[in-house]
Amino acid sequence: MCPIPPTGAPGDYGTPTVLEAAEFEARISATVLGQLDAFQSQQYRPDSARRLSKDEFARFAREHDMVSVTRFRDGVVEVTPFERVRGGYAGLNAERAALRAEDLPSRLPAALTDAFASIERAGREG
Repeated sequence: MCPIPPTGAPGDYGTPTVLEAAEFEARISATVLGQLDAFQSQQYRPDSARRLSKDEFARFAREHDMVSVTRFRDGVVEVTPFERVRGGYAGLNAERAALRAEDLPSRLPAALTDAFASIERAGREG
């Protein structure tokens, strides 16, 4: 799911994948890498995307943490945690992790866990 489609307006795009905590370690890498593959072939269609009002997006931002996962052309995957800032998000770039293609999928679960932990730390320190 991508809350901000290319139009810049908040909305849902794609089918959310829900994993139980007990499944995280075993399934998160295949799930995330599969979504990255699908993102390359899916075309954003505004008519089929659910759009969020400002209030809905504000509620979504309050209720969810955000971690961005980007795959570059050389196969490197970057995991960046975001903290909440004035109703939106700001990247915790110092906490960003870059994983080489040969380190995937084995290191992705720990990188994601670390990213969410850094969001928690930022919330306690902020």
